[in-house]
Amino acid sequence: MWKASLLFILVLSTVGTASADAGGYTVGPCPPDEELEKLGDTVDMSGADRTLTFWEFPLSFKIAYIVGYLIAFISFFKLVPIVLGQIKNINKYKKRKEIINYVLNKPGCTPSEISKGLNISRGSVRYQLKALKGEEKLTLMSGGKFTRAFQNSYVLTNNEKNNDSTS
Repeated sequence: MWKASLLFILVLSTVGTASADAGGYTVGPCPPDEELEKLGDTVDMSGADRTLTFWEFPLSFKIAYIVGYLIAFISFFKLVPIVLGQIKNINKYKKRKEIINYVLNKPGCTPSEISKGLNISRGSVRYQLKALKGEEKLTLMSGGKFTRAFQNSYVLTNNEKNNDSTS
């Protein structure tokens, strides 16, 4: 899609150049005062004669203007999913912070306890716990049929963790 847009813009830029060459306009530096006096009234130095409306510009300018706005409009809709994705990431990290705080307050808690305590689904809690373990923020210990969560920097031995989780 972007290749077609680029090709279209290149075609429009050559059309605009060709029509400017055919119009007979010559732009250059202002000649010295002696030459201006010789030319007399053939050179208009009074400034802008009038303000042009959009519809008075050449077709290539109009098309380039409209294409520019269309590209900006389309790129806005291309960026919306990225922005929404970042908002979802913020919510994901909010859940992770809640889980870490819960584990700090109740070391040795199980995913089902976290789920009930924070009102988050068990599947989401399991996913977040695995992610936090991967980030080395939590330690998960399996003891029997339960998996218990501890803060990674928590200074308890394995025996103390096992004793703390049974109380």
